[in-house]
Amino acid sequence: MKDALREVDEARSAREEIILQSKDNEKRLKSLEAELLQTQEVSPPSLPLREAPGREGLGGAEGVGEAGPQVPSPSDLTLTE
Repeated sequence: MKDALREVDEARSAREEIILQSKDNEKRLKSLEAELLQTQEVSPPSLPLREAPGREGLGGAEGVGEAGPQVPSPSDLTLTE
């Protein structure tokens, strides 16, 4: 009987801990979402790098265009020994 009561108590404690973690995770998620929105308001992703204010002369880098750096696809790569 004591073992059963101990297991019930442990299960309740574990449940309460999970609920607290869930609440903490919800708060963190809301904080991160707010931070993301604030970041997007400061530097909208619709502006290309070379047209962003204060970034004159940085957009002419080779391989960097409006869509970002050009990354080769795996089919473009060849293995050499």
